[in-house]
Amino acid sequence: MMCPRCQQENLPTMKFCGECGTPLQRAQGSAQPTPSYADVQRSATEATDQQTATAEILRVIASSPTDVQPVLEAVAENAARLCQSFDSSIFRQDGDQLLLVAHHGPIPFGRVGEFAIPLTRGSLVGRSIIEHRAVQVTDLQTETEEFPLGAATASKFGYRTSLAVPLLRESVEIGALSIRRTEVRLFTDKQVALLQTFADQAVIAIENVRLFNELEEKNRALTESLEQQTVTSEILSVISSSPTNLQRSSTPSRPALRDCVMASTAWCFVTTVR
Repeated sequence: MMCPRCQQENLPTMKFCGECGTPLQRAQGSAQPTPSYADVQRSATEATDQQTATAEILRVIASSPTDVQPVLEAVAENAARLCQSFDSSIFRQDGDQLLLVAHHGPIPFGRVGEFAIPLTRGSLVGRSIIEHRAVQVTDLQTETEEFPLGAATASKFGYRTSLAVPLLRESVEIGALSIRRTEVRLFTDKQVALLQTFADQAVIAIENVRLFNELEEKNRALTESLEQQTVTSEILSVISSSPTNLQRSSTPSRPALRDCVMASTAWCFVTTVR
């Protein structure tokens, strides 16, 4: 600690200057203020609510491995509630369009699964997707030049402060999650981060369903291939045991597939014999 009189540097624990004896005054305001009980209780409640919401979404993901819709609805509901917004919406990218796939809250909007807007920088959700970042506007109704489509939509449906975050899978655009307020009141940094967490959960759910469906399709194709190989093997076995009798087996286990493969195999056999 430096002495204000002689500029002598002193140890932090010294109350008087070791050179001239001048009392040393410590800088005020260096210590962090002690949080109040209300602040501590509020933080604890927020943390508990977030954990509860996350647990609920994970439960829905586990119970709906092939259907992403219940997960998107749970994400939209919890995002609106915990971010203290009037509503929330989830859009999925479909070519050059953004399709509304989930909505929660009283602010009117189009029908889920039918309402769509162009993927453009002129909308809040469009810009968040294109630029891969969270986009917040204090009063969207007044941003007619920067967000012409967004301002028109905000005026039509009666909302003002808006926030959107992108849904990204390894930098690939999937859609966006947005929340809105009917009054002019910015969302806090904590709420922005929380909304991004919900967006990440939606991406996980979408990706899980996609991978599950791909696996099911591969298993289905593999099963069909194995069945065809089995039938072919059975037919070839009959042909090899009865080279002069081409009559069809009378006990097919898979009639349609057996008949198809049998006809093809028998024709090849007859052609070869001739």
